[in-house]
Amino acid sequence: IFREIEKIAKKGPTGVDLEKVILNLKKEREQAKPHNAYWMNVIYNYYYLGENNDAKENFEDIIEQISPKKIKKFTKSFMKKADIIDVVFVPKKSE
Repeated sequence: IFREIEKIAKKGPTGVDLEKVILNLKKEREQAKPHNAYWMNVIYNYYYLGENNDAKENFEDIIEQISPKKIKKFTKSFMKKADIIDVVFVPKKSE
């Protein structure tokens, strides 16, 4: 995982990979719309947070502005401030 994050921080994601992610986000959102959970989330966010998650400017417009350069810049910034701890689980020895 760390190698992939470092790779993104150095080179950024490929345009092809980013396009696949954006298309998948749009597809998943459209598939969620017929379900009550989607609309419950939209209503909750509208009344409690004052945000309309179903509005074009709060989803489509935002993801269309994402670029490999912006992801690279964010990843570099995030990794500079990140505290990283490696944890290894070792099974208990049987008696």
